[in-house]
Amino acid sequence: MYSRQPRAGVDNGAKLVREVEKLRSRRGVSKAELARASGLPEQSVRRLLTDEKSNPKVDTLFSVLRTMGYQVRLVPTRFRARTRARTESRSDLTRAWLAHLGAPLYGKSLVQGRRQPAAEVVLTRALELAHRDASVARALPVVFLRQRHNLNLGELRRLARRANQARTLGFFLDLTGRLAGDEDLRSAAKALRPKHVPLTDFFKTRSELERTLAEANTPEVARDWGYRLNMGMDSFESLLAKFKIGEAQTTVKRAQVQQG
Repeated sequence: MYSRQPRAGVDNGAKLVREVEKLRSRRGVSKAELARASGLPEQSVRRLLTDEKSNPKVDTLFSVLRTMGYQVRLVPTRFRARTRARTESRSDLTRAWLAHLGAPLYGKSLVQGRRQPAAEVVLTRALELAHRDASVARALPVVFLRQRHNLNLGELRRLARRANQARTLGFFLDLTGRLAGDEDLRSAAKALRPKHVPLTDFFKTRSELERTLAEANTPEVARDWGYRLNMGMDSFESLLAKFKIGEAQTTVKRAQVQQG
């Protein structure tokens, strides 16, 4: 059956789908939650965000974007060209350096051959970025655990305070300590806990859906630090479990090499 509904086009549609999926991931909204809130079948949403050849209808994409609190604007081609030229934004570089420090993120190749900044500097930038990118927030406990014996916590606290991210640092140190059973990290977090902690959104909420999910899914440790966020402990635990499995496999391989 022929549909009069305009479609995004195979090439441009695939690019748009990738961007929509990035937005969904960074907002920390699952495909099932997105389907329920947008009124679309879950299968349709999953196919839309995983199959780049799905050639999606424009109104379907717009519905998904509106549900997440975004709108589509027409931008002149020359502006798009200038924007595309700025590929190495500060956020991109921060993600890349986090990957270099052991975060399960893409982009490590972006910083090959560059002079590496101190881990404390990278993490301070990442604390700010974590409020805008759920994938960074989810990955930070892995980095803190990997680098816990290499970090100068005094310097990290100083930089975080200067960047107005002391509470964020305390939250992630406490979170990582609870996840890993590391009392040293939890102790380091105590010096950063404010006396009076107002409850605020960790991520900027763009829609009623995000506000509702954040209220329902906020873990206890986040509330202890005055944050409300749509990211339960299971989200952090699953990523940390993968890291621990990877560490164990690496240890076994090293032992086998030494024995051989």
